[in-house]
Amino acid sequence: VVNMSGNCCWQQQTYSFSSTVQGCTDPTANNYDPNAQCDDGSCCYSNDPFNLQVFTPECNAENIGWEIQDDYGNTIASGGNQAGESYNDLSMYDYNICLSIDSCLSYNLILYDDYGNGWQCGVGGSVILTDPNGNIILNEFLNCCWQQQTYSFSSSVQGCTCLLYTSPSPRDRG
Repeated sequence: VVNMSGNCCWQQQTYSFSSTVQGCTDPTANNYDPNAQCDDGSCCYSNDPFNLQVFTPECNAENIGWEIQDDYGNTIASGGNQAGESYNDLSMYDYNICLSIDSCLSYNLILYDDYGNGWQCGVGGSVILTDPNGNIILNEFLNCCWQQQTYSFSSSVQGCTCLLYTSPSPRDRG
């Protein structure tokens, strides 16, 4: 189930695995997985999901991963080596992520690189996060030589929510 040989140059490596398929087991949820045998707490009941596309680099893709955390440090979603997945080089991975758009919560997309140059090996990797309407929230082409990068974003429309009332002009009365 887990092969731990052949990895170089890491400070810490975690391998998670389960013998059962995990996912959302509630058939009323937007992201119900009929193959899931164990509920992982990921069920989404409202709003269309956000979409995260991860484009892996030319090499060392197995060393990269990501998490989305809320304001309180709770992990909402994760992928790559942070979730026990092993990415292939020069591939695209597509994730639907349930985030509340009814609040003013902020989130952090945290990118991890256990190798130190995995996101920028040869043809570099990138991430694109879009909201349920297809608007691009984050579009990052990643550079070299770091182990963790954090990108903050909000799921709600930012700006003034005040409505201005303008009385009609006297000429409009009649």
